[in-house]
Amino acid sequence: MTVDMFQGVDVEKYRTLLDERFATTMALAIVDRYGRILDLDGELSSQCEAVISKVVSELDGGLQEEVGQYIPNENALLLLISIDVCSSESYLVMHCRFPPGESFTEHDSASKAAEIVYEAISDGMRLNCELNDMADDLSARYEELNLFYGLDDIVEIKDVNKGQIALKKLADNCNRYLNTDVVSIFVTSANIDVEAHGPCPREFRDKWEAAVELLREKVVACLVSHENSLVINDTAEIASLTGGLISAKIAATTIHSNTGIILGYLMLGRKSGEKDFSNSDRRLLRVIAEQASTIVSASYDVLTGLLNRQGILSPLNRAIVEVIQNDTRKSLLILDIDQFRMINDSCGREAGDELLRSVANQLKSTVHSGKAFARLENDKYAILVEETESKDASGIASDIIRTIIGTGFRWDGKSFDISAGVGIVELQDTIEDANEVLALGTISCDVAKQQGAGGIFLYDPASAAIESVRSAIDWVPHIRQALENDLFELYAQQIVPLDQAPGNAVHYEILLRLRAEDGTISSPFQMIKAAEAYNMVTRIDQWVIKNTLEALKKSREQFPDIKVSCSINMSGQSVTDEFFSFVRRLLLASPELIPNINLEITETAVVSNLSSATRLIESLRKIGVKFSLDDFGTGMSSFGYLRDLPIDYLKIDGSFVKHIADDPVSHAMVESIHRVGHIMGLQTVAEFVENDFICEKLRKMGVDFGQGYALNKPAPLFEQLERFSREAIQVESDSELKKTGYGA
Repeated sequence: MTVDMFQGVDVEKYRTLLDERFATTMALAIVDRYGRILDLDGELSSQCEAVISKVVSELDGGLQEEVGQYIPNENALLLLISIDVCSSESYLVMHCRFPPGESFTEHDSASKAAEIVYEAISDGMRLNCELNDMADDLSARYEELNLFYGLDDIVEIKDVNKGQIALKKLADNCNRYLNTDVVSIFVTSANIDVEAHGPCPREFRDKWEAAVELLREKVVACLVSHENSLVINDTAEIASLTGGLISAKIAATTIHSNTGIILGYLMLGRKSGEKDFSNSDRRLLRVIAEQASTIVSASYDVLTGLLNRQGILSPLNRAIVEVIQNDTRKSLLILDIDQFRMINDSCGREAGDELLRSVANQLKSTVHSGKAFARLENDKYAILVEETESKDASGIASDIIRTIIGTGFRWDGKSFDISAGVGIVELQDTIEDANEVLALGTISCDVAKQQGAGGIFLYDPASAAIESVRSAIDWVPHIRQALENDLFELYAQQIVPLDQAPGNAVHYEILLRLRAEDGTISSPFQMIKAAEAYNMVTRIDQWVIKNTLEALKKSREQFPDIKVSCSINMSGQSVTDEFFSFVRRLLLASPELIPNINLEITETAVVSNLSSATRLIESLRKIGVKFSLDDFGTGMSSFGYLRDLPIDYLKIDGSFVKHIADDPVSHAMVESIHRVGHIMGLQTVAEFVENDFICEKLRKMGVDFGQGYALNKPAPLFEQLERFSREAIQVESDSELKKTGYGA
């Protein structure tokens, strides 16, 4: 309850009116739930005040309409009426003198007058309450603007250290604009503990430091078991929770990832005597927590609490400098779990997530010399270690594999054998930057996996084993040059409707090619593999989308009679908030092209982070973008998550399609995928349609679209459009001839 609620309520005016009607009205007052007088006109004896306190305490906040208490030695009646306005828990008190034996409530007119006064005061309080709420809302909006002004330039920073700086700035802003004495942001899984103090006395700081661990424990327990936010303005309750260590007012909330996982907690504190935390503060608390989540999620993997690929770049770059300057020995280990996909498919996503968390915990407990831990993607981890005389990187890798194999994995009463491969790269002055370290580590891990379960490979450019993957390294300068100088070319392959003629509408899948210096066109497969290893594939995806939109604009001018739509592939590394925001900005700048865009995302990319992928897909579908799930059918649990995905097209994996003519199992798989897709309202696309026989089989099944060499071979996009335009003109000409009777 706030005293502001009673401002503008003229108690004196109402007592004067009552006194004119009943010369016996001695006083009119408003008291709170403890009997304390909030407003008074007239006089109340100490006996009356004692009676009021006793009656109110017996009511204990109850909402009886009317309570009367006769005071014999004053020949007076105290009449209390509960005021149920905005949870005020207050009472209207009328003090009237009557001759012995008479009761104020026995007079109908007097009771009516009391009712009118009560209604008038209640209406005034309701109006004040509404005005206070409006003022609080306006104040909250103003505080939000102050709180987050200037924060936009750092909340999206991917550097883990600058992320800590951003959290510190957020905490400082809370103290400055919300008049708090302390702000605590803690994310245990990621070892984040940020605390900022306002201009509070040293004594309060000392007490807070003594109580904060216990207070966090108690507050977290309350948040987990009850609500996502908590406000405690009763300082005695906080004193009780902390065993008398501190008396304070607390507001706290959970920090959630965008997928709903609890990342950590945010807690605001004010010392005793400061103003209470309000409902507006509670709303602001949630907004602050969202900002903290954005900062944390930029550098951390929300599933495991480890750094993500972007987050480990900064520690790696610093480590490279330290190796050069201080002559220390540091290495990067890249670890890939062997059985993740099998467990994820056979036991479900929850089991897969639990395996990933378990491995993350094993890494942290096993590698004591670990300087940074990251989950790069899917089931791949990175560990930055400092080697010692007693243990080099290979010895650390052996410890990791022994721990993982020895621990295994249990789910739903079943035991699974787990193994891994580890690639090692020693940091040297010949290495350019963190991206190169990650790429070499990924290549080394691939070699280790080729050695079988528990394989370990230390990168050596002269090793014969590295020759099989050397082409990926050789691709890197070509990719960089192509991105800088626009040397990529857009190719296209038509996606053909199997049950009808295309008319003047045509749909292509956009393919990427790189033209070499001698004019030859290079296969994209090794190039994309290298780009993924060197963390460059998202830049390629951005180039493709940007240039596809430009090509669509140009095609509208050059081929105005053709309705062109394009499917654009996305890599798994591009399933991020940053990339989807980039796509959204481009599309909203050219909204006329949105109906012509379909984005393709692979089943593997979706499964690795289903919740996040679903949310991001939905964010673009809301503005009209369509989505295809590519290579569907490769996972055993595909049908299990298909119903939860907001997609429009289902592309059946080509490994099944190309064998439907001679393999009954492949035929049955394609048919079942198509039928399930149609039941769910999805259109189906068959890849790898390599001959007419396959095409006819698909047509009989009812598959909607086909794609493959039997229908259309890849070619530069505008060559495809010119060919389609000529064919469309020819079809129209033949149709006119048939109408006249010629050419029949």
